[in-house]
Amino acid sequence: MRLFPMYLFFVLIGCQHAEHSHSSVRELEEHGHDHHDGMARNGSVDTNSSEGRFAWQKPTLVIEKLGDLNGKTIADIGAGTGYFTFRMSSEADKVIAIDIDPDMIELINVFSNNLDSLQRSRIETRLAVADNPRLAIHEVDKAIIINTIGYIQDKKAYLRTLKRGIKPDGTIMIVDFKMKRIPADIAPAPANRVSILDIENMLVEDGYTDIKTDDRSLDYQYIITARNSL
Repeated sequence: MRLFPMYLFFVLIGCQHAEHSHSSVRELEEHGHDHHDGMARNGSVDTNSSEGRFAWQKPTLVIEKLGDLNGKTIADIGAGTGYFTFRMSSEADKVIAIDIDPDMIELINVFSNNLDSLQRSRIETRLAVADNPRLAIHEVDKAIIINTIGYIQDKKAYLRTLKRGIKPDGTIMIVDFKMKRIPADIAPAPANRVSILDIENMLVEDGYTDIKTDDRSLDYQYIITARNSL
């Protein structure tokens, strides 16, 4: 199973080359460009080997903390190359991969072609704008914002807009980098991080309830969940 360099991904997308079908979704998704900011590209975020990111991101643990995904519709805000989208689509009824970068949307569409028809049918890509995920009212049961919140300009307004797209008693999860010393090839600069307290305060002000913070499970990141209480 060979690995494709970054530039080849985008050449392949532009040319719609048949070689897409010869690489697994996992291989492409793990080793491709995954900017995860949802609002702007950030080369400092780790894009190294699958083993490296898997070790510190612990995607299985993060998804477990979302709770039961069976029969649920999930919004993956700032989906990037679909690092979490593809994992959640094996369990959820539907995953909406949302990004403002059309290249990332196209990349997920290309990767999806490698899936079986059932899992492919569970993934929807959606090109959004910087201040709006473009969700319909009460469209999703759960929304995740992973490695993305620091790049959203008006975070409080964005969370308020996103809240309208989450069903009553639905869940929002925010995972981002702690305000601590973290290797530069993993975390963005401190200017593009948000403190736990700031996130908690914004969630409270926007009417989210049952806010729970976990800053122990991941070495470099915190996990915050809250409920959309209307």
